[in-house]
Amino acid sequence: MLSHISMKKSLFLFTLVFLLGCSDSKDDLSREIDTVILDDLIQHSNEFDKHVYSFDNGLHLAVGYG
Repeated sequence: MLSHISMKKSLFLFTLVFLLGCSDSKDDLSREIDTVILDDLIQHSNEFDKHVYSFDNGLHLAVGYG
């Protein structure tokens, strides 16, 4: 009887820890960092004019599209 109760407690604790660990919510600091990184990436992308360079040997180089 005692081991059955102990097993139920262990299963309950495992389930509780598992469910709490599976949260997909982000904290506010993480969201602020994501916003700053996105803003920096947009500014960095604006530094490059879209242009395709073509060379005599058949090589083509695209800049500013990615």
